[in-house]
Amino acid sequence: MSAISRRQCLSTVSALGCSALGAYALGSAPVSGKRFELALSQYSLRALIKNGSLDPIDFPAYCLENFGIKAIDYWEGGVPKNELNNMKYWGKIRNIADNLGVDIFLLMTNPFDAKPGNHEKSIKKLLPSIERASVLG
Repeated sequence: MSAISRRQCLSTVSALGCSALGAYALGSAPVSGKRFELALSQYSLRALIKNGSLDPIDFPAYCLENFGIKAIDYWEGGVPKNELNNMKYWGKIRNIADNLGVDIFLLMTNPFDAKPGNHEKSIKKLLPSIERASVLG
């Protein structure tokens, strides 16, 4: 019996391990059922919001009815400026989404600037966004 090199041994064992893992994954994966859940960002539809053909408050229903998507995120830039600090408006969005069975999993906000001279200002700008996100859940 001839000896094999360490490199050959590791290569063979790795290939066997990957094959076994692949076979296990293929065998254990459900034939039918969801493997992934798609989500849609309000930012992706900003052109519809900008031209007025989509009201931001209707975004959860729009995603569900047109795409069957039940996971969404909101973008602060996609909400009317006069409603941005209106917590009742955010609560209404939350209620609409909840009634439809749509999950709002994220609120996109302005970027945070962590530079030493700017982080305090960024914190002050971010606090209202945290309050909005808490209303959304």
